[in-house]
Amino acid sequence: MSIIGKIKNFLVDSYNEVKYNTTWPSINELQTTCIVVFVFILLMCALIFGIDFMVMYISNYLYN
Repeated sequence: MSIIGKIKNFLVDSYNEVKYNTTWPSINELQTTCIVVFVFILLMCALIFGIDFMVMYISNYLYN
């Protein structure tokens, strides 16, 4: 089989996999997951900000 035939076969198989064998989430599952990810990102931002602020405060205290 030529390289073009292999590429065509791969693309057809990939399309069929996505079209017929993939289970997509419902809109409610998608919204819930997005909210969870958003809240997690906000918590991580707050944690990183807190650690950064503490390191800045400690370094200013030690070197001033």
